[in-house]
Amino acid sequence: MRYKVIICSFTIFWLTSCGLKTDAEFGRINSAYEYFPIDLDTMKSYRHLINIVEERSCEDISSTLILRTDTINYKLHLNNFCVSEVCSYIKRRNTLHLKNDSIHKILFKRTLSYHQDQLKEVLEMEINNKNKQNELAEDISKLILFYAQDDSSLSITKSKLIHLMNVYSRVEDDSTSLNVFLQ
Repeated sequence: MRYKVIICSFTIFWLTSCGLKTDAEFGRINSAYEYFPIDLDTMKSYRHLINIVEERSCEDISSTLILRTDTINYKLHLNNFCVSEVCSYIKRRNTLHLKNDSIHKILFKRTLSYHQDQLKEVLEMEINNKNKQNELAEDISKLILFYAQDDSSLSITKSKLIHLMNVYSRVEDDSTSLNVFLQ
């Protein structure tokens, strides 16, 4: 009987200790801004999420998107600007547009398109460019990933943003250099 109690106690301890979650943080925190946490699981739709992020951005408040899985709590510090100010700050060569299952690099006379499956290769090109090719990002600190989707499903948003963060971490050691702008 005593052995059963010991075995049960050990099993309960082992099961509860395995339930611990890891934290993963992406994006740079700018100390000049206040950060507003947004738990993705509490949002009604993708459009609702965008409205809240845009509203906070125009109040000079940045947003931290919280995405929870069974094993990892992700925090994505967004770098959204008030929409009326965006165009004046960003060079096209420093942007990638992720929408639905496509990645687009908008250049002056043409647009390069890639499938989402090529995300790792595209990020490697942009991150490793270091101002060598004029069509790619000047520097990792200037690269901005614009994320948008047509579907309002937040489960799609969650899986795609988690995929983006995981791929990014395989390409770049500095997770704080990830700049995501939700549209």
